[in-house]
Amino acid sequence: MKSEPKPVRFSRDEARAKLGHRVRSLVTLDGIAEGTFGRVMQIDELEQNAFELIIEWDVRIEGKLQHDWFNKEQFERCLLEEAS
Repeated sequence: MKSEPKPVRFSRDEARAKLGHRVRSLVTLDGIAEGTFGRVMQIDELEQNAFELIIEWDVRIEGKLQHDWFNKEQFERCLLEEAS
């Protein structure tokens, strides 16, 4: 049986540098429509110096703001950083 490759995550410095950045979804994700805007609100250390970014979307579902976690590969494939 072939094991799945380990996800590529952000280093602490890479993750911190993205805090506060606006993003736009390039694909539909977990009920979040393509083109939806959000912001990198937090970082989450899953292993030593291996971080994922937490995006808070500009939409509410059942009255609650939505959040998604992205590793580095997912971030680069699914999101576009907006100019500040």
